Amino acid sequence: MRCPAPVMEVGTYQTGPTIIRTGAPVATMSSREIAELTGKQHSHVLRDIRTMLDELKLDPSKFGSVYVDAKGEKRSACCLPKDLTITLVSGYNVTMRHRIVTRWMELEEAAKPAAPVVPSDPLDLLLVQAQMFPKLIAEMQGSPLRGCAGTEARPGCPGKGP
Repeated sequence: MRCPAPVMEVGTYQTGPTIIRTGAPVATMSSREIAELTGKQHSHVLRDIRTMLDELKLDPSKFGSVYVDAKGEKRSACCLPKDLTITLVSGYNVTMRHRIVTRWMELEEAAKPAAPVVPSDPLDLLLVQAQMFPKLIAEMQGSPLRGCAGTEARPGCPGKGP
């Protein structure tokens, strides 16, 4: 089960600061995935999550989710951000903790933007630049700052004339 991308507010947990931009999606892990990775029953993971949220004085409704089981029935689940996932499983054994940490690393790696590929061969690099040149010219021609290069003052140019 994949968790929907929840929107959480900037806030502070009693366990330390949590900095989350309002409106920004936050990566989460579902209680079902936690159960699968730790080898625990989903109902036990949900119980542990409720206990943890209660002790941290956090509103459980902010982490609630629903999934449809194999029979087509709606079931409760939770979607936890990284800090709460690690807080939860830190009470479990070392093998379980390692599985969770490894999975979070995979989630974070998958969320990273792909780095641009820069050719190592100078001729290939020149070809890539030549292919980009017409696009750059087109963007410059459509720019409101077009014609602002040079030394004479022109209206509408930053740092130039009125």
